[in-house]
Amino acid sequence: MKKISLAIVATLLLVSMVFHGAPVKAAQGQTIPTGTYFIKPKLNPNLVVTPQFKLDQKNTYPGLNYYEFFYVASKNAYVINIIPPIGYSAQWTGEVGVGNLKWEGQETNLDDKMLWTLEDTGSGNFILHNKKNPNMVWDVHNASATIGNPIKVEQLHPASSQFRNAQLFQLEEIRP
Repeated sequence: MKKISLAIVATLLLVSMVFHGAPVKAAQGQTIPTGTYFIKPKLNPNLVVTPQFKLDQKNTYPGLNYYEFFYVASKNAYVINIIPPIGYSAQWTGEVGVGNLKWEGQETNLDDKMLWTLEDTGSGNFILHNKKNPNMVWDVHNASATIGNPIKVEQLHPASSQFRNAQLFQLEEIRP
């Protein structure tokens, strides 16, 4: 059953990558439409998040800094998939500190640690909240948006904090 589910998800992802048509609008409950995006820190939108959960220039690894945000209506959250390979999703390990984001195969049930909600803060910026603990969000380590700096899951900073901008990301949709 797990293999069949994985095959169905992989097929749907492949079809969505091959048959891009007109832009899709977000359905009710969705913050953004399901699609393929670059994830860029607000602190330096010239950089992108890499598959190693580090910051780098957009074109350093052509074709490897793409992420599919796939909305799961029954969970009211997104799965963030790495493209390629198909079938691996961003998951919070439940720990605190650098290295607490990893890629996990989707053959597991969609655990809340691999589900994300998006808070639209305006001006094209989003906070990526973990579904299991919504106070845990993606964060640029030490608020230093430089090449090689890691992305981690961290406690949400108050809106008045000088470190809040380290938790804001821009999602740039990739269209063929």
